[in-house]
Amino acid sequence: MRDKPQPSQNPAEIARETFSRLARQRVAPTPDNYRDIYNEIAGIAAESSTETVLAGFAQLLSSIPGDVAQSGERLARALKARDWTDYSVCLNGLANAHLQPKPAPEPVAPAAPAPVVRAPEPPADVD
Repeated sequence: MRDKPQPSQNPAEIARETFSRLARQRVAPTPDNYRDIYNEIAGIAAESSTETVLAGFAQLLSSIPGDVAQSGERLARALKARDWTDYSVCLNGLANAHLQPKPAPEPVAPAAPAPVVRAPEPPADVD
């Protein structure tokens, strides 16, 4: 069987070869595995997978000090477990904590002016 695509290969031939390789390599025929092998046979450059992008995002956040790093670590754990619900909850928490506009502080009324204290007037000279 051919490993490199030939100009005469059509999508049906590539699909047959893809299933053949999945079986030979004893790889589960998941959509991601199928896509990767199909693209390899067809000569299509590998693209970043969604999980690769999400892992990079989690790693970037983990390198930022503070609570953002904790969120990055939580995202990485959710990604490893493929727990998309937790990943979504964590992303929403990040957005709410860091992207929502902060309410304007309440205006503080100026303090009442201090009463003016006048020095007593000196007694009038009596002549």
